[in-house]
Amino acid sequence: MGGSRAPRSGWEPLRSVPDAELKSVANAGIAEVAGIVPDQPGALIVNNARAAVWGREIPGLDGVPAGAAFAALALGFLGDGEHRLFRNGRWFRLSGSRGHILARSGSGLGFQAR
Repeated sequence: MGGSRAPRSGWEPLRSVPDAELKSVANAGIAEVAGIVPDQPGALIVNNARAAVWGREIPGLDGVPAGAAFAALALGFLGDGEHRLFRNGRWFRLSGSRGHILARSGSGLGFQAR
């Protein structure tokens, strides 16, 4: 496999993550980005703020970037249930009844939705 494509197989199950935990991380990140960015920001300031917040690891989730929680929230994947967390190398997958979020650790904002 080459490039930045997510693996199709070989996913190791790690744990279940309550949707409420992912919502909390996403909402905290949204508030943090809003607090960092001034009223008339340039693209560089916005991009740097987003990368700093969403690239940060979620505490207790084995390296999953916070942007995965934001993506799940923004795409409407979070409800009242939970997501299963899987890992394959640097890749993470959050799988729930409404869809899947793929994120790569150490990659900035490398997310894919399925």
